[in-house]
Amino acid sequence: MAKDKTGDNINLNDLKSIDFGPNWLNESGTKQNHKLENKNYKKSEIISKKRKNINKFDHSKKSSPFTLKISCGREILEELKKQIKKSLISFSISEISDTLSKKESFLVFKLEYQKTDSYFYIDQSTDKIYENLELAIHRIIKDKNNKFISSKLHQGDKPNGNFSSVSVCPKTKHILPPKSYHDFEKIVKDHLFSHAIEAEYQIFVNNLETTSEKTKVEEWTEQPIYFIEYTLKDLNGKINSYNSIEPIIAELKKQNKNSVIRKSSTISLKGSELNRVSTSIQKIIKYTLEKTNHWKKDIFTQSIIFLKKNGMHIFKHPINKNFHVAVAKPKSIDDNSISKNSLKIIKVIEKRPITKKVELFKISKELNLDKTIILRELKWLLHEGYLREFSNGEIIFS
Repeated sequence: MAKDKTGDNINLNDLKSIDFGPNWLNESGTKQNHKLENKNYKKSEIISKKRKNINKFDHSKKSSPFTLKISCGREILEELKKQIKKSLISFSISEISDTLSKKESFLVFKLEYQKTDSYFYIDQSTDKIYENLELAIHRIIKDKNNKFISSKLHQGDKPNGNFSSVSVCPKTKHILPPKSYHDFEKIVKDHLFSHAIEAEYQIFVNNLETTSEKTKVEEWTEQPIYFIEYTLKDLNGKINSYNSIEPIIAELKKQNKNSVIRKSSTISLKGSELNRVSTSIQKIIKYTLEKTNHWKKDIFTQSIIFLKKNGMHIFKHPINKNFHVAVAKPKSIDDNSISKNSLKIIKVIEKRPITKKVELFKISKELNLDKTIILRELKWLLHEGYLREFSNGEIIFS
């Protein structure tokens, strides 16, 4: 065989570094048996070029305004490829796709509105995503940590005039001016904004308490009135100031090029980013994951396509006929190109068509080979495509 330059033992625990669901490899370096569901998907279904819309699940039957496509994250597939090349194990595609499907963090969710004039709205300061513009604006305005909208309190003069009554906020019990006061509307709207009160202006006004209590009236007339100045900053850093929040709402609705809100008919989310969308969207995603199976078949298809495009060899197991992956295409045995130690191992496998690595270790003295040498020879034979090793430890000729 080609000499192992590192001289190190093969690390049989490589796949554990990315924690792909079930332990494909155990602590001792030998493989574990896993009962896998026999998923004999038709080959035409797997590699057909006609299947352009991979991982598409249509929610129209459930009155959802958008479609949901589920795929495996690119970085996860890249890590999978890397670890398969290290371990040289011929995992079944079912084993791979089942494991990838079990972890939400391995997945990517793409949502797309079915109507051409419908959009998602993304708050570019927080990356939060909303189903409509009104909700996006409402949440952005209420977010005190939003770096694009700010407010500053300015002190004004004391009220001038004689007043027989004042208003009282039913929520905070703050004293507000009487409804006849000339700046009543602005003061009330500033109050709603500063206290994050979720109420329409007119409904709030209709529910204000009115009191003629002398101490309350005097308390209000003796205090200076405070006004809020509102500012809106766009993506270029340009700042505009306003006397009320309404002009900011109007600007955000315009959807200008440099607006803090960006619209898109499609969005993509990693499994770790579901908190970016509303609870209603999260429920649709959770329902699809838990109650449907179509997307799992698409993960199966995606796995095959990715591995084939990246130089992996896909083949059927000679007994169970399931699809498996290998790092190399099969090669026939050529005594002239194989070392004496490799030939010793091959002769054992010829006598036992399905052999396990542990069986080779048991007869290491009989072969006059150290276990380390057996591992290195096996690694070379697997890498070159002469042998196949499966996740249950079985070794066969390719």
